[in-house]
Amino acid sequence: MDNGGLHFHYQPQFNLFTGEIRGAEALLRLKHNNKILLPAEFLDQVDNHFLSKAWPALLNQLINFINFCHSNDRPLTVAFNVTPDQLLADFFLPYVDEALSKLACNAKFLEVELTEKVAAADHFTLLQRLGELKERGLSVVIDDFGAGYANLRYLSDLPIDGVKIDRHFIKGINTPVNEEILRFVIKVAKLTNFFVLAEGVEMSCEADKVKALGCDFVQGFYHGKPCSAAEFSKFFIANMRHQAAVSCA
Repeated sequence: MDNGGLHFHYQPQFNLFTGEIRGAEALLRLKHNNKILLPAEFLDQVDNHFLSKAWPALLNQLINFINFCHSNDRPLTVAFNVTPDQLLADFFLPYVDEALSKLACNAKFLEVELTEKVAAADHFTLLQRLGELKERGLSVVIDDFGAGYANLRYLSDLPIDGVKIDRHFIKGINTPVNEEILRFVIKVAKLTNFFVLAEGVEMSCEADKVKALGCDFVQGFYHGKPCSAAEFSKFFIANMRHQAAVSCA
């Protein structure tokens, strides 16, 4: 399999209170035989060695994307997913350092997403690695928050910046029980000083509800589907122009 086929599509994340694009999640894709494949269609066919070799080129794509946004005077936060094995691998930090040397803005705009499954890793080793990322200025976020892999006390000990609420809580938000569960999850996240992003928002009623419950940011098909870097750039510039027009009105 050719490393060159691996690339990212970007799904926008919006500030619920300003309407501005807060950033994007970089979602891995593979171009193969003129088709764009989702991770579920190819990841089980590749091994960790292949992915470790692909990381420098993938990180370079992220840096180029962030630098483009920075050149338009509004840097975006770009999040990318890392498995616990990748995070703790010997190759990971050197690759990050090489990428950061090319970054034209603050490292906080590069955001590492980890699922709660990271709780299965050795706690001391995990704290050390996350500390090394924070020393470099990167942001760290827990994905699929509330899925149940880690207790809240464990997560509060980690040097993280925010959490992404698991889609499971969003899709049933119109039922009283699920609404109360989501209210509790958001409250706990806020008490630990994490920002809160609701993912998988697909309807306007879901967006309105998570905003009312105190979510800071939102991501999902309702606000924008994953797209290529070129398509996202057009979307981003249009959003900047719209926000400028609103502020001048």
